[in-house]
Amino acid sequence: MLGWEFFIRRQGDADAPGPALASWQTGLGGTDWLDGLVSKGLAIDLGGNGYPNRYGVSAGALVAILAQGLPKHGGPLVLGDDYVTPSGWTAKATINVARMRELNPSEILVIEAWDQS
Repeated sequence: MLGWEFFIRRQGDADAPGPALASWQTGLGGTDWLDGLVSKGLAIDLGGNGYPNRYGVSAGALVAILAQGLPKHGGPLVLGDDYVTPSGWTAKATINVARMRELNPSEILVIEAWDQS
């Protein structure tokens, strides 16, 4: 595994993907924030095998998190044959916080976490 790519969508959009409300890439450890939300009862692990893993999180909780920037993680430095990803690496972020704020805060959004192996 090299890291994760995230896509946040409304529930109906998860089955017929269109533009995501947010997307970004992270290195190893990039799902730690989701595991923390699940353990606090703020997210639901909907299962998956990495292609993707799916989580459900209320729009209100997610907006509060993303309004502060991308979730941080302490993933390790990864050295590959033709790449290096530093510890805590994130990239290619697109977050439409304004659009997410227009949603009902209790609406459950789907987060897909795709293994980037």
